[in-house]
Amino acid sequence: MGTHFGAIGCVMRIKGERWEFHIGNTIVIVENAWRWSGYSQERVRVNDEVHFDRQGWFWMVANATTVAEFATLEDRYRVVMGVKYILTGQHLYCRVVSENEVIEPTAFLKGKWDKADYLWPPDPDPFDLNNDAQVWREVKR
Repeated sequence: MGTHFGAIGCVMRIKGERWEFHIGNTIVIVENAWRWSGYSQERVRVNDEVHFDRQGWFWMVANATTVAEFATLEDRYRVVMGVKYILTGQHLYCRVVSENEVIEPTAFLKGKWDKADYLWPPDPDPFDLNNDAQVWREVKR
């Protein structure tokens, strides 16, 4: 596994969050990852097709922002990300929004990994019962 050394000479881990939405037969996966050094990346996939993918230095989601749009046979949807400020700090949130409803994620996962090439880690394997090699871990919000 590759490592990346930051300006201070230590390994800089990537921290990531992943939201999964199930809308009828459509699966939407939204991933956001960052390093404390200022690098971040986002990706939105709809049924494994990438609809949005960006990466760069010193940008972040500051308020509610539409990052992708897609349509199913039933409706048109927007993927909205933002920062929610609470007493203990802040955290990113992600929702899928149509004209008629706001859809909450069916699963929320977090992960940490070391990658010098900024590639996304593999998707979670639902058949890995030990869950030892998984980067993504489901957490409750």
